[in-house]
Amino acid sequence: MFNKLILCFSCILLIIYPAFSLASMGDGFITSINVYPADNSSAFIVVAWAIGAYGQCPGLKRNISNCSLDPINFTYYTFYFDGNSILYLPQLSNTDSLISFNGSELVYLYGENPPKIGHNANYYLLDINKKCVLPLGNRSKVFKPIQGVPGEIRDGNVVFSNGSRMYAIPLYKLLNYTILGVEDLRAVFLKNGILIYPASYMGSKDWGYPYVVLPDIENLSRVKIARIDELPPVSIFFYDGKELKAFPLYRITYRNSELMPDIVVDRTVEFSSCRGWNSWVVGAFLILLIVLVAVLKKRA
Repeated sequence: MFNKLILCFSCILLIIYPAFSLASMGDGFITSINVYPADNSSAFIVVAWAIGAYGQCPGLKRNISNCSLDPINFTYYTFYFDGNSILYLPQLSNTDSLISFNGSELVYLYGENPPKIGHNANYYLLDINKKCVLPLGNRSKVFKPIQGVPGEIRDGNVVFSNGSRMYAIPLYKLLNYTILGVEDLRAVFLKNGILIYPASYMGSKDWGYPYVVLPDIENLSRVKIARIDELPPVSIFFYDGKELKAFPLYRITYRNSELMPDIVVDRTVEFSSCRGWNSWVVGAFLILLIVLVAVLKKRA
């Protein structure tokens, strides 16, 4: 009899444990994506992901439609678009340090979990082709991302225009990949096309695992409730006027009871240390010295 009671109790625990295991400090997440063009055809993409907790709740119900979702802490993830594909930069990801770019220059501010580049500096020069990084010292300047152009829906198309160039993309093509729609999409103009990305969105755990509640940023009373395994990955897009290419970045998932991004980009870039200018000077000096000694020996 006692063994049967133990078995029944164990079964009950197995049923209710997932609900208890998802109890955590966060009620949801807030995220934004920033784009920093590196040159005319490539760009760095930084995803800022914050665990959010409910703050002000005017009514009795604590949910994302009725409460403010305030960020508790941020984690940053960095990607690179080379004009044809997306690469993930793990050394500049999964960190709480703010990361920004100006061309090939990188700046970040130290946090509790700084990027794993291996130098005591917060200002760097990146060589994405040689896959190396050169520390330039400590500075306080933080570069600002390019403000993307919002799209307009016209005659079944999403139109992005910066005043001199315009791109029209069939609405249905973008809807195949987006989670909430196209209202919050932004576009950064590059040499051969536009890089399109969702500027910001949020979600909550109001329904518990395995669901996520996704509200409309402009109208929080409108929500979409979905299973995380049925959501498409969050993607950015490149459109050259003819072909729309989608590049998945991550999926929304539960990790350690929190809604977090699960990176799906396979290609990565790992940075080593570049040789500084002083190393080249020393090397050149040594070569010249060897040549000079050889010449003097011949004359002697």
